[in-house]
Formats: sequence, C-alpha cells, structure tokens
Amino acid sequence: MVMEVAEKIEVGAIFRRGHVKPVWFIWKSRRHSVKDVTYEWHEKRGENFLHYFQLVAEEGIYKVSLDSKCLSWNLEKVYDDVA
Repeated sequence: MVMEVAEKIEVGAIFRRGHVKPVWFIWKSRRHSVKDVTYEWHEKRGENFLHYFQLVAEEGIYKVSLDSKCLSWNLEKVYDDVA
C-alpha cells in the first residue's frame, strides 16, 4: 500500500562533503530512526532544488524531500501499512 502524505516534518540529518544523510524524522509526534537510505535523487523545480530520499525505518519505507531553497523537509509518501 502507498499513502500520499505531503506533510512538513522535522528531520535530523548529517551534512558531510556535499551530501545529506537523514538519520531520524518526527511524524505524528513520534521519532522514527532511519535504518537505511535506499535511494536518493534530485529535481529542479523553478528556483527550487529538491532532494528526495527513500528511507527504511523500523515501521516501513518512507519518501521524504528536502527543499534546499527554504530548508524545509516533507514526508511525501508512506509505503506498506505503517500509516
């Protein structure tokens, strides 16, 4: 099952040598630890450069994005039955 979410979230991330690695995020008042980043890609939308990450956490798989212009994180999709 795939659930479209599109909600702002808080993310703890490591920024090192031009790369971003999310390590946890808060969604529905719960902190989710990231076990693995399985895929990463980028898109340019107008003046915004969006970084997308597919994350594996203990409850399932999530798609999150970082808008590098306004430095905001969004939870885009939830995969599996974790919603």
